[in-house]
Amino acid sequence: MGKAISLNNVNRIWGTADGFDISSLMRSFPRTQQELEILKEEALNTPLYLGNLVSRDGKAASIIALIQDRPADNQYRYVLVQQIRQIIQRHPTTRERIYLSGMPVLKSNLVDYMKHDLTVFLPLIFLTLVLINFLIFRHLRGMILPQVAISINLIWTMASLVSQGKLINPVTTMIPPLVISYVVTYSTHILSRYHEEARHLIYRKEIVLRTIQGVWLPCLMSCLTTAAGLSSLGVSRITPVRDFGLFSAAGVVFGLVIAIVFVPTSLLFLRVRRGPEKGDTQGG
Repeated sequence: MGKAISLNNVNRIWGTADGFDISSLMRSFPRTQQELEILKEEALNTPLYLGNLVSRDGKAASIIALIQDRPADNQYRYVLVQQIRQIIQRHPTTRERIYLSGMPVLKSNLVDYMKHDLTVFLPLIFLTLVLINFLIFRHLRGMILPQVAISINLIWTMASLVSQGKLINPVTTMIPPLVISYVVTYSTHILSRYHEEARHLIYRKEIVLRTIQGVWLPCLMSCLTTAAGLSSLGVSRITPVRDFGLFSAAGVVFGLVIAIVFVPTSLLFLRVRRGPEKGDTQGG
């Protein structure tokens, strides 16, 4: 932290016969109620302090912390706010109330809220997708394979975000739900085509090969158009928007690669299902 300004170290300026004089407002720390009242009166009689260092009703005083800028350390302000909160918690007061405000505090709160939302809503999204996939395919592979593909995709996408020194912010928190939707789309499309091919083909490898031949071009075109649109945000001057566009585009591409490679490869090692309404049949 660079500097702190409060009633303890602020200067007081007043006019004199020869011009003006500058001295410390608080010459010594008030130890009696009378000294405290004198300090309060002097602060309230100085218009520069009203609304800045002291409230107009005299019931609140502020400490203004000027935080140094550290462009190379993106976590500096967040960690500093957390340390200040820990100090306040270690020294509780019975009469006074301490409040934190300012842009660093607001951003710190947003980060905490976003982390909480991700830990709550991502599991709910997974459970919802498991239920929907079960209602569509009525078997375990239809539930498990898309979820595994989603997990791999999220790891790749968010790891690439962090590896580039980027932070999770209110804009980039929309990346996981976005890439999840595309991975689910690709995986569901592959599984649906797989079941269509399994109705009139016998051998496992042939079914998987025909499945890939039938879905790779539509999935590729969808991926390229989506990635191109998201990548266009990379020219934005707003850093969170630029990060969202570029890493969302990367996540969509990762999703296609994972779906095309992982899902068909996994199906090669599973028994062939002729359709949701029929039993399993051992493939060749």
